[in-house]
Amino acid sequence: MTLGQITQLSYNVMYSAADTAPIGDAYLRIFLNNDNDDVVFDPTQCATVVPDKNVFTTFNVVGNDVRYDDDSCDGVPPDQQSWADVVAAHGDDVISSIYVTTGFTGGTDLTAILRNLSVNGQSFTFGSA
Repeated sequence: MTLGQITQLSYNVMYSAADTAPIGDAYLRIFLNNDNDDVVFDPTQCATVVPDKNVFTTFNVVGNDVRYDDDSCDGVPPDQQSWADVVAAHGDDVISSIYVTTGFTGGTDLTAILRNLSVNGQSFTFGSA
């Protein structure tokens, strides 16, 4: 599957932390081209937003801002950019894998629970809902 073939991508997750570190929430990464490139959906938007803790939240990746080959939010443009712009530039890139990871291991006593991942309407449920 190519990046351009993704029309729907979302995940439902809850994270908890003992502090207010802005990089704690779970992020989604799409690895591309034999893991040589990636698209990162970061709900903290480069540590500028602190999502709600201790509640399940569904993040819709398609239609939101993402980063291409910019894991660290290094401040060098384009950093956060629209999904549409990334797909326009890299839509033919072949997907190697999709991962959801607890947010950059930022925060004290950080934990996360991934409940669901949905790709083009195919849903994957983890544990009991």
